[in-house]
Amino acid sequence: MTPARRRAIITLLIYCGVGALVLGVLAGSGIFFPPTTWATVGGVVLGAWTGLAIYRLRADSLM
Repeated sequence: MTPARRRAIITLLIYCGVGALVLGVLAGSGIFFPPTTWATVGGVVLGAWTGLAIYRLRADSLM
């Protein structure tokens, strides 16, 4: 694996990880709706998906 490819994968993991962590904590804290397991899992998945979208926008230089 080339260093550029490795750096891109690490950056993608950071974006997805931070998005999942932030939305997972918000969903689990019960700020917006009652905290349930499904709300937390949904928040984590949505956060990771958002991180992926931001990464793709940056990679395409649209952001």
